[in-house]
Amino acid sequence: MTAQIHTLNNCNAPASANPDRHYRYGFQVAEYRFLIPEQSSGSLLESPPIFPLPNTVSWLLGLVNDRGNLVPVYDLGAMLNMNIRAGKKMVMTVVIEGKSMGFRCDGGLSADIAELKAARQPNLPKALAEFTSAIYQNQHNTLLEFDFKRCLETYMK
Repeated sequence: MTAQIHTLNNCNAPASANPDRHYRYGFQVAEYRFLIPEQSSGSLLESPPIFPLPNTVSWLLGLVNDRGNLVPVYDLGAMLNMNIRAGKKMVMTVVIEGKSMGFRCDGGLSADIAELKAARQPNLPKALAEFTSAIYQNQHNTLLEFDFKRCLETYMK
């Protein structure tokens, strides 16, 4: 079985997207929406097989094959000891500073930069707030600028 792959440049972008506009991409886990760093690349995989790794922490779900690259997949909710879980079997893979990582998610998202406005910090759970550097809102959603790399480095110790 082959997973369907969407690269970030078309991941959930609006059909009427203006090619002259700049979009930020990310993914959703339950009610939380995470933006990935602007200089990152990645893919949204629909129902990919995840190959478990024995004797690892419970929030490391295993490895996925993203176009020939083995990428570790994490459950962000379990890692942060939060009661949030992705209901769908999708994985967003992201390459941040040369390191590939994947996150179980409910889907990808895109947001027009021109529509994003800085927002005050909502009542985020402490575990999320610790790794959130900025919060934005557009007309529909609250989006978190989340430091995935620092989060993983902290929890991998």
